[in-house]
Amino acid sequence: MVDFKTTQHRHIAGVVAVLERLYAGKPVGSAAIGEVYGMRHRHVLKYLHAAKDANLVTPILSSPNGAIRGWMPAAAAPSPTLAEQKAVQAATAVTALCVAGGLVSTSAVARHLKVPEGTVARWLAFAQRMGLVRAKPRRGW
Repeated sequence: MVDFKTTQHRHIAGVVAVLERLYAGKPVGSAAIGEVYGMRHRHVLKYLHAAKDANLVTPILSSPNGAIRGWMPAAAAPSPTLAEQKAVQAATAVTALCVAGGLVSTSAVARHLKVPEGTVARWLAFAQRMGLVRAKPRRGW
């Protein structure tokens, strides 16, 4: 069976090639890719999302559920930020301290991690935005 390349396949390959050429450790915007590839921004986005579905590119979000800040080749996997690492550490501590579905206070997590309470509160707030923990206002995590 012969597999013919469609126009969509050629555009996806071209957009991914331009992204790989422009990528220098920072996310590349679709407008910059379109400028080099010679295509309008909205069309480039269509092909970038198709490439994302084919695991050829990775979108970089501005926050855990935020807008797309830029794109990077799938081969250059993004490393988690320090904030994400600390949020995961705090969420893991909440899980370790939680007994039979009870709530855990921020101060208990701070004592467990040997970190100031204000710092742990920021980490847990970020972990909540990431969907790792849930808070009950003024009661605990």
